[in-house]
Amino acid sequence: MLHPRPHERESGEPLVEIRQLSCGYDKQQVLTGIDLRIMPGDFVGLLGPSGSGKTTLLRSMVGAVDIFDGAVLVNGASTARQRPRVGYVPQLETIDWNFPVTVREVVMMGRTMENPLFPWFRKAERQLADRMMERLSILHLADRHIRELSGGQQQRAFLARALVSDPALLLLDEPVSGLDIRTRDEVMHLLHDLNHEGVAIVITTHEINSVAVHLPWIVCLAGRIVGEGPPAEVITPELLRRTYGAEMPVIYYEGMPIVGESPHKFGRNGAESANGRPARDGGGIAGDDSVVVEGGAARVDGSTAIGAASAAPRHRHSAFRVAAAAGRPPSAAEYHHEHPDAGQPHDHAHTAGAPQPPAADAANAHTDAKPSPGDEAPPGGAERADV
Repeated sequence: MLHPRPHERESGEPLVEIRQLSCGYDKQQVLTGIDLRIMPGDFVGLLGPSGSGKTTLLRSMVGAVDIFDGAVLVNGASTARQRPRVGYVPQLETIDWNFPVTVREVVMMGRTMENPLFPWFRKAERQLADRMMERLSILHLADRHIRELSGGQQQRAFLARALVSDPALLLLDEPVSGLDIRTRDEVMHLLHDLNHEGVAIVITTHEINSVAVHLPWIVCLAGRIVGEGPPAEVITPELLRRTYGAEMPVIYYEGMPIVGESPHKFGRNGAESANGRPARDGGGIAGDDSVVVEGGAARVDGSTAIGAASAAPRHRHSAFRVAAAAGRPPSAAEYHHEHPDAGQPHDHAHTAGAPQPPAADAANAHTDAKPSPGDEAPPGGAERADV
């Protein structure tokens, strides 16, 4: 967790207050009936599938959407009347990386609101930008074109641009998208430090296990607010199903929820189990079960612990049974498929050198034998077992 649990929210007037907001773009409504309060010092994650309105909600706080109903207040002022003083970091995918601009020039763009009438910056502002780049470890890259930077360095450059105006609210649209694990953790811990310095932060993310569950407050969106609260209350199978429209089992490890993303309705064999949930080869976990990990085993809904052994294939010797039903010994290819690490075949009912049944008996064995459920020969007869 980036924060101690529970995270104490500050009292008093909210930094952002959204009242019954319905908004979108070009008369196309994206969000409906949004009520949300963001307090000073909050660290909030907006979670939901693509098209659920995460970016739209973020942009509503900077006055960059069409409001059809309701209102968005930042520091008590409506964004429809006054441009709010916030730091905004867009998705890196939306940036034109061929635009001729250096890292220092990108960072200085964050001071344009302080100089609306003049096209140049004061010495103190340039020094402030240098200090911000030094803090984010990109000062040595100040004169490089932004296209020459790595993904993490590009993210830091636009984060410096947002911070150089000293905002009380920082908005970031998928700040760790496309970053490697190490860079992702560096960015998240940097945001953690900024938050503990008093900056309220709102981010959008698709990363449930690596980002969202580590935040103190989560808002789940699906065109509206499906639920909000700390991860332990929000990351549940029922609420995730309502958010994503898919079955997503939740595992709790040392008190932290971990989501298993399994949106498929059927297992590999296309069958459903008796309880209506997907049948899984090897007794895997299916459906919307909550799972508790205890001592290396998983317990589902209070049932017996499921160890590693249950994940083994159930039909270990199916090829041998097909061969036996055909009245012949298993081929070398079948044997080594079943026992890849073994040397010679074990003694089975029909091995090389064993008496072979007459042809008629072999035919009867093929037509009259009734294998147990799950052991049926493949379509076209057992003769295809060698193919």
